[in-house]
Amino acid sequence: MATFKAEFSKADSDRQSILKRMRECAAFTIPTILPGEHITQADDLLYSYQSLGADGVANLVNKLLVALFSPTVPWFRYAISQSALLEWQNTPELLVALEAALYAREHQIKAQLETTKYRPKMRNSLENLIVVGNALSKMTDDYTIHSYRFDQYVWKRSSDAELMWLITQEKKDMLQLSDEDISAAALSEVDKLDSDGKPKEIELYTK
Repeated sequence: MATFKAEFSKADSDRQSILKRMRECAAFTIPTILPGEHITQADDLLYSYQSLGADGVANLVNKLLVALFSPTVPWFRYAISQSALLEWQNTPELLVALEAALYAREHQIKAQLETTKYRPKMRNSLENLIVVGNALSKMTDDYTIHSYRFDQYVWKRSSDAELMWLITQEKKDMLQLSDEDISAAALSEVDKLDSDGKPKEIELYTK
C-alpha cells in the first residue's frame, strides 16, 4: 500500500507542466505566492521589475474581501425556517425573541472569527485564487484558518468533478508536535534534532 508521501509525489510529478506555468504567472505578479522549486529564504526570487501585476491583484483582493467579508455587518445570516414561522405565527413574542437570539449568535461567531485573524489568511487564499487560479484553506475546530500554496496539495476529481481525495504537505517544527504525534510517528530523541542540535523540520502529509 502506497504511503501518503508516495501518492503526493506521484500526483505532483504528473502536474509539473502546470506548476511551471503557474510559477511564471506568480513571477509577473507576486513571486512569493508560488516560488520556484527548492527555493529557500536565502535565495533570490524572480522579479519582473514592474508593479502593475501586483497592484492589480491587490486591488481585486481588496474588493473581494470587502464584498465577501464585510467589516461592518455579519457576512452570513441565520434565518427562521418556514415550518417554525407557521408553527409560531400566533406567538409573535417567541419569534421576536428567536430572531434576537439568532442575531446575537451571528455577532458572537463574527467576533470569535475576528480573534483568529482570519482576514490575512483569506487574503492569502484570494491572492492564490487570482494569480494561479486555485486555492485551499482549512478551518479547524477552533476557527483557525490554514492556507496552503498550490505546490503544497494535490487532489483527484471524478469525471463529474466530485472530489475523490486530497493530500496536503506541511513542514512542521518538532516543537509543534505533541507527545502523541511523536509517538504515533515513531520518532526517537535522535530524530528530533538536526546536526546543529536544533529542532528538525519534518514533512507532514494528510489525506
